[in-house]
Amino acid sequence: MKYIVERLLTNTRRMDPEMGPGDALSILFTVLGNGFDLDTQGYIIKNYRCDERYEFPELHPIKFIYPFSQQKEYMPFRRLRGCRDKGFKDAVRYFIECIKISDDSNKDIAEWKANINELEKLLKAPLVKRHIKDKNDMDAFLEFIKDDKPTFKAPRDGTVLPSKNSVYKVWFFDVQWSDCPNLVQDEVRDIWKLNELGNDRYCYKCLLDDKLFDQYPRTYMWLKHKGVQEYENVVIHWWW
Repeated sequence: MKYIVERLLTNTRRMDPEMGPGDALSILFTVLGNGFDLDTQGYIIKNYRCDERYEFPELHPIKFIYPFSQQKEYMPFRRLRGCRDKGFKDAVRYFIECIKISDDSNKDIAEWKANINELEKLLKAPLVKRHIKDKNDMDAFLEFIKDDKPTFKAPRDGTVLPSKNSVYKVWFFDVQWSDCPNLVQDEVRDIWKLNELGNDRYCYKCLLDDKLFDQYPRTYMWLKHKGVQEYENVVIHWWW
């Protein structure tokens, strides 16, 4: 929890230098639309699986808290049940204790105090179950997915697409720090700019076909020179 708490604390102290970790946790647990959720393994996505606990200081009264809602869909903390991040339950306990010593004259704080049992449920919730535990147990994995449906439909509009094998071999063009000529890299820069691609973790998928030749002839010819055949798939990676 160290990364996420420090990040939130930095942001809250830009608004008020006297805010403490409890105020930072208020964003995590009570602010609607805060963008925090668990990944499929049970870790807070924006904590980037930071495997460090945050060492909380003495309790600090909370200065601002988002109103409590009786509607489950408007209780952000519910999405964090079963969190596996190291120190998560320590953070929950600290936040609860900060609420308890905060000023009751603030009606939002008073309402959270009255419903503190909702937050306490986070302490009792079992960790999100890790279904795949052994990399050599293929039978367990196949049992896990046996009743699942394939991704034939487009996620947005439900369009049914032709079935294809999801795993296949492709050529990988690693542009940076390789034998790739600078004149070809200049064109790859264009690919990145025109497709608004970011750094390091971004890739561009294409076919060696007439379209690629028309748009990026240097790239086409370099791939062909390297042995890529017509209509074969290529994934291009460029670290800028």
